[in-house]
Amino acid sequence: MIDNPREALFQGSGRISFHDNVLIGGEPAAAVFRDHDLALKLAEVFDNRIYSPHTAIEFGSPARQGQSVFGNVIFAETPITGLVHGESGNIALEPVRAVERSALPSHPCQ
Repeated sequence: MIDNPREALFQGSGRISFHDNVLIGGEPAAAVFRDHDLALKLAEVFDNRIYSPHTAIEFGSPARQGQSVFGNVIFAETPITGLVHGESGNIALEPVRAVERSALPSHPCQ
Protein backbone atom coordinates (compact mmCIF):
# COMPACT_ATOMS: atom_id res chain seq x y z
CA MET A 1 0.00 0.00 0.00
CA ILE A 2 1.41 3.35 -0.94
CA ASP A 3 0.72 6.81 0.48
CA ASN A 4 -2.57 8.34 1.46
CA PRO A 5 -2.06 11.90 2.71
CA ARG A 6 -5.50 12.02 4.40
CA GLU A 7 -5.67 8.83 6.46
CA ALA A 8 -3.89 5.65 7.52
CA LEU A 9 -3.15 3.09 4.81
CA PHE A 10 -4.73 0.36 6.95
CA GLN A 11 -7.36 0.78 9.67
CA GLY A 12 -8.49 -2.26 11.60
CA SER A 13 -10.88 -3.24 14.38
CA GLY A 14 -12.31 -6.52 15.67
CA ARG A 15 -9.98 -9.55 15.51
CA ILE A 16 -6.98 -8.73 13.29
CA SER A 17 -4.03 -10.73 12.00
CA PHE A 18 -2.07 -8.21 9.92
CA HIS A 19 1.08 -9.65 8.32
CA ASP A 20 3.40 -9.74 5.30
CA ASN A 21 2.53 -6.24 4.04
CA VAL A 22 4.59 -3.37 2.65
CA LEU A 23 3.28 0.06 3.67
CA ILE A 24 4.75 3.37 2.51
CA GLY A 25 3.42 6.64 3.94
CA GLY A 26 0.06 7.19 5.60
CA GLU A 27 -1.24 10.01 7.77
CA PRO A 28 -1.15 10.17 10.79
CA ALA A 29 0.14 6.56 10.80
CA ALA A 30 0.69 3.78 8.28
CA ALA A 31 -1.48 1.28 10.19
CA VAL A 32 -4.04 2.09 12.89
CA PHE A 33 -5.78 -0.44 15.15
CA ARG A 34 -8.72 0.81 17.25
CA ASP A 35 -12.38 0.51 18.07
CA HIS A 36 -14.45 1.48 15.05
CA ASP A 37 -17.43 -0.47 13.78
CA LEU A 38 -16.27 -3.28 16.11
CA ALA A 39 -14.31 -3.18 19.37
CA LEU A 40 -10.63 -4.06 18.93
CA LYS A 41 -10.44 -7.53 20.47
CA LEU A 42 -7.27 -9.19 19.18
CA ALA A 43 -4.40 -7.71 17.18
CA GLU A 44 -1.46 -9.67 15.80
CA VAL A 45 0.85 -7.50 13.71
CA PHE A 46 3.91 -9.29 12.31
CA ASP A 47 6.40 -9.59 9.43
CA ASN A 48 5.49 -6.23 7.86
CA ARG A 49 7.79 -3.69 6.20
CA ILE A 50 6.71 -0.14 7.01
CA TYR A 51 8.14 3.24 5.98
CA SER A 52 6.39 6.29 7.40
CA PRO A 53 7.60 9.85 7.97
CA HIS A 54 5.31 9.91 11.02
CA THR A 55 4.09 6.86 12.96
CA ALA A 56 4.28 3.31 11.63
CA ILE A 57 1.84 1.42 13.89
CA GLU A 58 -0.70 3.12 16.15
CA PHE A 59 -2.97 1.48 18.71
CA GLY A 60 -5.83 3.88 19.40
CA SER A 61 -7.64 1.37 21.63
CA PRO A 62 -6.45 -1.56 23.73
CA ALA A 63 -7.01 -5.03 22.27
CA ARG A 64 -9.21 -6.71 24.88
CA GLN A 65 -8.11 -10.31 24.19
CA GLY A 66 -4.44 -9.54 23.55
CA GLN A 67 -2.06 -7.89 21.17
CA SER A 68 1.34 -8.77 19.78
CA VAL A 69 3.64 -6.87 17.46
CA PHE A 70 6.76 -8.73 16.33
CA GLY A 71 9.12 -9.30 13.41
CA ASN A 72 8.37 -6.00 11.68
CA VAL A 73 10.97 -3.84 9.94
CA ILE A 74 10.03 -0.22 10.58
CA PHE A 75 11.51 3.01 9.27
CA ALA A 76 9.56 5.79 11.03
CA GLU A 77 9.92 8.86 13.21
CA THR A 78 7.77 7.05 15.81
CA PRO A 79 7.74 3.27 15.26
CA ILE A 80 4.84 2.21 17.53
CA THR A 81 2.39 4.17 19.73
CA GLY A 82 -0.32 3.14 22.16
CA LEU A 83 1.07 -0.34 22.78
CA VAL A 84 1.45 -1.08 26.49
CA HIS A 85 2.90 -4.60 26.12
CA GLY A 86 3.28 -7.37 23.56
CA GLU A 87 6.08 -5.95 21.43
CA SER A 88 9.24 -7.91 20.62
CA GLY A 89 11.70 -8.58 17.84
CA ASN A 90 10.91 -5.51 15.76
CA ILE A 91 13.63 -3.64 13.90
CA ALA A 92 12.91 0.08 14.15
CA LEU A 93 15.09 2.63 12.37
CA GLU A 94 14.76 6.35 11.86
CA PRO A 95 13.89 7.26 8.25
CA VAL A 96 16.56 8.70 6.00
CA ARG A 97 16.26 12.46 5.85
CA ALA A 98 16.28 14.35 2.59
CA VAL A 99 19.76 15.45 1.60
CA GLU A 100 20.35 18.77 -0.11
CA ARG A 101 21.49 18.25 -3.68
CA SER A 102 24.50 20.51 -3.13
CA ALA A 103 25.68 18.15 -0.38
CA LEU A 104 25.80 15.17 -2.76
CA PRO A 105 29.19 14.33 -4.29
CA SER A 106 29.55 15.31 -7.92
CA HIS A 107 29.87 12.64 -10.59
CA PRO A 108 33.57 11.96 -11.39
CA CYS A 109 32.94 12.34 -15.14
CA GLN A 110 31.69 15.90 -14.80
